[in-house]
Amino acid sequence: MYNNMDEAIEEDTFTPQYLQKNEPLFSWMKSPACLVLFMFVVSLMSLYGAGQQQMFGIILVFGSFIAVMIRSGHIIFPLPLEMKMYIAWVIWASITGPFVAMHKITLWHGGIRQLLQVTVMIIAVYCIIRIHKTLALKAMAFGLICGATLQALVARSSVSGLGANLSNLGSTERAMGLADNSNTLGMMMIWGLLGMFLLWRQRQSATHKLIKFTTCGLLPIFIYGVLASGSRKVIVSFIFVLLLWLLYAIAPRVRARAIIWRLGMAVILVFTSGPVIFYLLNNTLAGKRMMAKSASGASVVEAEETRMIMYQEGLGVFFRNPLLGVGVNQFQYYSESGLYSHSNYIEPLACTGLLGFILFQGIFIIPLVRAWRLNKQIQQLSMLYLVKVVVIANLSILLLGLGSPFYSSTMVMTLIAALSAITYAWQQEYLQSEQLYLDESEYSQI
Repeated sequence: MYNNMDEAIEEDTFTPQYLQKNEPLFSWMKSPACLVLFMFVVSLMSLYGAGQQQMFGIILVFGSFIAVMIRSGHIIFPLPLEMKMYIAWVIWASITGPFVAMHKITLWHGGIRQLLQVTVMIIAVYCIIRIHKTLALKAMAFGLICGATLQALVARSSVSGLGANLSNLGSTERAMGLADNSNTLGMMMIWGLLGMFLLWRQRQSATHKLIKFTTCGLLPIFIYGVLASGSRKVIVSFIFVLLLWLLYAIAPRVRARAIIWRLGMAVILVFTSGPVIFYLLNNTLAGKRMMAKSASGASVVEAEETRMIMYQEGLGVFFRNPLLGVGVNQFQYYSESGLYSHSNYIEPLACTGLLGFILFQGIFIIPLVRAWRLNKQIQQLSMLYLVKVVVIANLSILLLGLGSPFYSSTMVMTLIAALSAITYAWQQEYLQSEQLYLDESEYSQI
């Protein structure tokens, strides 16, 4: 007998062989490549000294090379379309940039050189994830959790050191933790949250209880880190990710139960959102920044005037240079602010033209489309849950991209490489399992 309808659905579905393995939560620690990936992610989240991330990057590349050699390399090919598009974008930017760039020095420093370094990291992460699949995904999840926890605790310590708290922290004293700026600290809390979600559904009952207990303990810590960062876009994105997880990822599979679950969540949100919003607006730095914008009587467009101007400038730069753009890292010289565009959409559009924009966006859009399709195809519950978390992770990156360019962000591009690799691996496994299932069905009819 089945305990519930979800179990009946799962049992009545053909499951790929590797999904039937009951791997322990910490089994990834037996794999050297997964250990290297874990250390690399923690370094991206916590180390900002000169050469520190590069050192772990070299170790990662070496570890991925060994892993590929052990597996004879065949398992990582063919490359998914988005990886080909991203590599093509880097080549396009490197070839066209010298012909159009206003300042050749910044084209290289912080531009093409950074792209080449990030590309090597992306390929290394992709190889490890493709080879070890969910095992490597667990290693990355633990790295995100450890890095985010460390950052939040350091932020808490720095706020206390200033003799302040979340309600009286000054705008010039926004906590950064060990990061290079406050917005980065806030985004790391989102990555840590996604790491917890990736581990949430475990098959072992004792392990599942441990994960639930740990999540309940770490969630307030991550919330503190978000509030200490004072970033409005991060607070919105954090709430977005949390709500999607509650209403989408962990909702029951059966339609009737899912409706009841979502209605219950909606009722809880209605009764709790008022007090929560009141507290955020009156007792946190980000809330006070929002209130200050509203008190000025400005509209949303006027309140975000600087960003809107950058969007307008970026579109203007694109229309004047639609084919080649103006070169990577060159937008700052066309903006009155002297800054980069603060957009993962405007920056590549203005700097590498329409073709460059299409190639670059592929690595963000295609894994999301692939995960969404898998969400419609797969019935096995633990696998389906992971696919849904991957969808949420993709959407969160796209949302945050409205306020920050990611082509030079090793952390974000590492996440994107992992999402690309794992969704492509799942797709290949699913197609193989379907073919095997059809073959077995045909054989049984003979």
